[in-house]
Amino acid sequence: MSVATAALAQEAPRFVSDRIPTLGGKITRMAAVRDINNHGVAVGTSLLKGNGEYRAFTWVSGDEPPVALPPLEGQTHSSGWSINDSGVVGGYSADQVSMTGTIWSADGQPTAVGTLGGAFSYVNAISEAGDAAGGSTTADGELHPYFWKHDTQTMIDLGLPPDFVIGEAWGINSHEPLQIVGMLLGSNGRTAFVWTEAGGYQFPGTFGGLESTACAVNDLGQVVGGATTPDGNEVAYIWDADNGMVSLGVLDEMTDSTATAINNTGQVVGRCWNRDTQEVEMFLWDDGKMYVLERLLGGCDSWRLIAALGVNDDMSVVGTGDNAGIRTMYCMTAVPPDAMRLAGPAPGDAYRQSRFCVDGAEPNSPLYLIGGWSEGQATLPVCNGLSVDMAFPCWYWRARADRFGDARWTIAIGSMNGRILRFQAASPRTCTLSNLRIHRFE
Repeated sequence: MSVATAALAQEAPRFVSDRIPTLGGKITRMAAVRDINNHGVAVGTSLLKGNGEYRAFTWVSGDEPPVALPPLEGQTHSSGWSINDSGVVGGYSADQVSMTGTIWSADGQPTAVGTLGGAFSYVNAISEAGDAAGGSTTADGELHPYFWKHDTQTMIDLGLPPDFVIGEAWGINSHEPLQIVGMLLGSNGRTAFVWTEAGGYQFPGTFGGLESTACAVNDLGQVVGGATTPDGNEVAYIWDADNGMVSLGVLDEMTDSTATAINNTGQVVGRCWNRDTQEVEMFLWDDGKMYVLERLLGGCDSWRLIAALGVNDDMSVVGTGDNAGIRTMYCMTAVPPDAMRLAGPAPGDAYRQSRFCVDGAEPNSPLYLIGGWSEGQATLPVCNGLSVDMAFPCWYWRARADRFGDARWTIAIGSMNGRILRFQAASPRTCTLSNLRIHRFE
């Protein structure tokens, strides 16, 4: 079994982060962002303010507030778990005595997927074709994995193989043949499965231990999860029908790992931990290397990541974490490796000092942080013909990059009547721009 180590080489991916706002309630274990599609739309669950109810939501990068998705009629809560590129969301609606798997159309209308005869069902994953997979109780009270077909609006019970007592599906793809992945529970503990209509259940195996899980599958038929070794340690893996189970390894100073999500380019996110010290790190696995995810952020991004639950084909990552001491949800967006990277504002509250940071600039060179509003472009007075990504630039803050190409600004900005502001760094020496940052100060 090969073991990957943490890597921070020159070609390591680089990210900036955004805090995803809630629907008014606090961040709890119930509130989390769980998936992001290839249009940058994230889905999750948030408490409402004051009444204890929670709602599924969608959120689009750009600092717009999240949009709540209603529960089914007669139920009081909703929760979002998966979103496809058409904007269709899967999750569940619930009240005090029941839970019903729910599909929300792109315009936010909920539809029940039904149950297998019991009181509970939920959607864990939705494919690009609109098919869904999850778990449902039967009339006998057993929890079974299911396949919900979009075209016929019917739920198919995958059943339980002999010696298993519980099962649920965690992933579904649009591969040919369609694959559903998940976990079964039996006398030996957890067992990962891959299911197809023609072949039924297939078991990817382990690294010599007893247990395994399958958390996600992409449209290439690549499955990720965790599997145990003979000594009981869990190791993240990637599996497909041609190559079998391949270890992703663990980060340095960690003992265990598991993968939680994979995109269609084979990039994986997940979690590593040390069972002796209880330390935990989120990881990104890319092109054979495993990185400590939060170390790939800019200097102003003061995060302690708690979970990494979704990754799209642009390598945007969503999850939960602590940002400047505040528990919140995040979206990390990749920045080109050779570009100036602008991070911030941190913490980004109105009338408080917030930091902006640049790295990747030419060492010892002058820089401008430019602030303004409205989508569009405007030509800068420096670098003839260079245009920033805002219609009305109105602030120019000057700084000088240090010998490493890093620079910082500390600025207090008011609420601007709720206006969304846009920020970009410019180098008058090299006539280059950083990535764009969009933020509403509240």
